[in-house]
Amino acid sequence: MRFRFVLMLLLAGSLLLPAAANAIDLSADPWAEDDPDMAQMDLLELLFAYGVIDEETYLELQKLYAKRVYNGVRPTGSILLDFTPWNQTPYDEVITYPGAPTDERGFRLRKAALGLAGSVYYNWLSFKVTAEARNSDDGRTDVGLEQAYIKAAYVPYRLRGSMFVPKHGFTLGAMKLPFSRQNLTSTNELQLIHRAMVVDEMPISYDLGATFDASYSYSYDLIKLSLRGGAFNGRGDKVYSADNNDNLLYAGRARLDLLNPMRRGEGDLQPQFWPNKLLAKFPEATGPQLSFGFSYLQNNDIDRIVTAWGADAEIRWFGVSLLGEIIHTRFEPDLTDTTLPDQYAEDWETDGWYVQGGYFIRWIDVELAARYEQYNLDLLSDNMDRRRLANTTYGLTWHAAGRHRAKLMANYIMRAELEGMPEVDNDTVTLQAGLAF
Repeated sequence: MRFRFVLMLLLAGSLLLPAAANAIDLSADPWAEDDPDMAQMDLLELLFAYGVIDEETYLELQKLYAKRVYNGVRPTGSILLDFTPWNQTPYDEVITYPGAPTDERGFRLRKAALGLAGSVYYNWLSFKVTAEARNSDDGRTDVGLEQAYIKAAYVPYRLRGSMFVPKHGFTLGAMKLPFSRQNLTSTNELQLIHRAMVVDEMPISYDLGATFDASYSYSYDLIKLSLRGGAFNGRGDKVYSADNNDNLLYAGRARLDLLNPMRRGEGDLQPQFWPNKLLAKFPEATGPQLSFGFSYLQNNDIDRIVTAWGADAEIRWFGVSLLGEIIHTRFEPDLTDTTLPDQYAEDWETDGWYVQGGYFIRWIDVELAARYEQYNLDLLSDNMDRRRLANTTYGLTWHAAGRHRAKLMANYIMRAELEGMPEVDNDTVTLQAGLAF
């Protein structure tokens, strides 16, 4: 019933909203750097600021560019289909633990999302709504809303193209928590099929709330600072069911990009400019890109307080990419309300880190990638031992289209139990086909 309602909502929006949008002269969304489907005018502004084109040409190209790329409301979505031909440990014999294989041998619909995104009346007011279907671990297909939010930001026209461009706004609705660089990367834009253990095991995904967003660019994006923070419902997972939290979750993130703005997705793909460089929607920076980030959250759950911090860094240059991240989480049960077993009644911690890199071979559109990661679970209890696990992943990806739009991936994951667990033969080979629009 819920899925039928979502489909009817999307269908009604696709029929009614474009008519309203086409009746208005829409321009590019000035808050576009957080959404690859939103048009950007940065390239035209840069050419105009440096005198490559005059004002008349700039205004004319701006109109053509907006009409060609940004037509008010458009469909958006992705589909990811996995195939696991080999898993050392049969799926039904796996004991669940952090980093354990989750892919059953055979095909699996990892994700299928469909929605609408765009701007209807004001170019500074945008929205995105997507529904999602995916196979759960027990073989069912779960269907529901993935995200639904509106985003507002305004940049005065007189400040566009200036040396110091501030952008302020807010986001309301169900969205990803502003925590962790890899968590904020869409599944179809990952360099490897799975996220790192330390990211995947955290209770961070979509949540219902509001954020304040700020972005500052200096000297034509030579230095770019992005700030985002807000309060959420506190579930820290899919939020379209009963709340399991008495209080709020607070999360915030700061990110600093140097030399050139860091594009969305992982890896330095360097796609070709099409249809031409001047009108390219997302021209890839030709120089080095360097980025640093820091995240913090506090979740006041029913019977515990969860605090976490994370730091990350990324560099890309001429097809080479290197990304690293560390996350530490602390769970502090409230002994007056706890209903957990005694062995969990003390404070306990998790921490983990990963380093991954890749090289994009431009002439054949193939990327080689690898990641090493460790995940530590310390319950700080006499009844439970410390656990420490490690994964080494090798990946090969063929990109049939730029910006992660269509690709075929192959990953080989080597798992190791370093401390607190017996060694298990549980390596996995997984293939994935992905399509996004």
